[in-house]
Amino acid sequence: MEQLSSMELFVAGAISGGDFARAWLRARRTSLRSGERVRESFGRLLDCVFYALEEYAIDPAQREDGDLTDAALCGIVQDALHGLRAL
Repeated sequence: MEQLSSMELFVAGAISGGDFARAWLRARRTSLRSGERVRESFGRLLDCVFYALEEYAIDPAQREDGDLTDAALCGIVQDALHGLRAL
């Protein structure tokens, strides 16, 4: 699953927050269009990442007070990965 791969790369520091956000959102759209199904608990964790990305400015020039920082986003993604591994 491309969403998980991009999460792993971001947490490992191999890609930037902006690159992660673009890749993850693209993979989510692809997954939804293809009708991919996941268990409810798995989907809830992916939704946490989606909601975090709604609070993240992909373009740093457009970042506003209250937007998630790269570090905060990374923490949320890392927590989601831990949750996914525990399933």
